[in-house]
Amino acid sequence: MFPRPIFRRVPIRKYFEYGNHSLGMFEVVTRREAIYGGVLGLTTSLSGCFLSDRNGGGSKSETTQTGRELSRPIEPASKALPALEGIQPAYRVDRRRTGYNPDATFPETKPTRQWSRDSSGLFESTPAIVDGTLFIGNDGVLAIDVSDGGVQWHYPTDATVTSSPVVHEGTVYVGSRGGTVYAIDADSGTKRWAFSTEDMILSSPIVGSDALYVGSHDTRLYCLEADTGDQRWAYRTDGVVHSSPALAGNGVYVGSGDGYLYAIDTATGDVAWRFGTGTPVSTTPVIADDVMYVGDTDGGFYCLDRFSGRRQWAISVDYGVYVPPAATDDTVFVTPSGNRMYALHPGTGETKWEHQFESSINSAPLATDEAISVGTNDGSLHVLNASSGTERWRLGMERVVTTPAVTDRTVYVGGDEVYAFGTSGT
Repeated sequence: MFPRPIFRRVPIRKYFEYGNHSLGMFEVVTRREAIYGGVLGLTTSLSGCFLSDRNGGGSKSETTQTGRELSRPIEPASKALPALEGIQPAYRVDRRRTGYNPDATFPETKPTRQWSRDSSGLFESTPAIVDGTLFIGNDGVLAIDVSDGGVQWHYPTDATVTSSPVVHEGTVYVGSRGGTVYAIDADSGTKRWAFSTEDMILSSPIVGSDALYVGSHDTRLYCLEADTGDQRWAYRTDGVVHSSPALAGNGVYVGSGDGYLYAIDTATGDVAWRFGTGTPVSTTPVIADDVMYVGDTDGGFYCLDRFSGRRQWAISVDYGVYVPPAATDDTVFVTPSGNRMYALHPGTGETKWEHQFESSINSAPLATDEAISVGTNDGSLHVLNASSGTERWRLGMERVVTTPAVTDRTVYVGGDEVYAFGTSGT
C-alpha cells in the first residue's frame, strides 16, 4: 500500500528543488519556498483570515490509509525516554515538538537588550540552550555563552544552516543546505561524524535514546545511529521532506510535499498509517497526549488520533499553515501565514480568542505557562497573555526570523544578529 523503506543508500532521480511529484502541487510548494526565502513580506498587513469547521467535509481531499495502528499504550512509563537535557534543547522545545516550555518564563515587562552577536549570514535556525550555552546555525554552527554573548566555538559547514540544532548527551546534531547531517561535540566544536543525503536539509533533527531522525529534500526521512551516523533505515516519500519529525514512543511522524503526514515505526521504518490532505504538508506535526496537530499549505488544520491517524476535528483558515502550532495542556495556538493568531480548545477546535497583528507572522509560536510569543514581518517580537490574547509587550528589531528560546526572564532570538533581551535582575 505504501512506498517501502530504503535500507541502503542507492542513487535516485534528482527531484526538482521544490518537489516534482504526481499530485500537481508544484505551484503551492513553490509558494512555500518563496515564503521561506524571504517573500513573506509581500503578505504584510493581511486581514480577514477566518476559521470554519471542516467536520462536514468540503473540497479538501482527506484520507487516512491505515496499514496498522501504533501500539497503545506506546510503552510503560518506566521505559519512557528520559527528557532531553537543557532549558530548550531542541526545535519546538521537546521531542513531541509542542512549542511549550513550562520551565521558562517570559519577562513580565518589555525587556532591554543584554547583548547581541553578529556573524556572517542570517541566523535562521531556532536557538537551542543547554548548560549555559546557546547553539545556533548560520554559515555554520555557533556555540555562544548565554551570559555575555561570547563565542565559544564556530564549526564551518558545507553550506548555510537553517535547520535548528538538537543537543543530546554532549552532542549537537544539525542539518545543512548542503544536504549533510552533522554531529558536533558540544564542548569543543569538533566533528564527531557527518552523513550525506542527496539534497538540502531544512528539517530539524530529533534524537531518541540512540537514534537520530531527520528529513531531507531528497524525499526521505532518515534514521541514523546517534553515536556513529550509520544509517538504520530511510523511508522515501513522493515529495520533499521539509517537515521536522516529531517523536513519541515507537512512532516518528513527519509531513511530506506529496500531501501526506506519515506515522512510521521507529524500529522497522515501516509506515503504520498516513493521512492525506491533498496539498503539501511541509510544517512540523505536534504531539499532545494521544492526539497530534498538523497544518497544510491550503489552510487546513487537523487534530488526529496519533495511533491510527483518524481525524478528530479539523478547521479551515484563509491562509496556509506553514509553521507548527504550540500546544499546552489546555490550548492550541495556531498561526497561519496571515496576521492573526488563534487560541483553540484542544478537544473541539473552537476558538477561545484571536489576536490580529499589524504585520504578517513569520515565526512559530512559543508558549510558557503564562505567555505566548510570535515574530512578525515588521521586525517585531510580540508576547501575549496566554489566557486572553492581550499583548504584554513587543520588541522592535531590524528583523525577527527565528522562534525565540526563553530561560528565566531572558529571551534569545535570531535574525540579522543573535539577541539576548532581559530585565534588570535577570
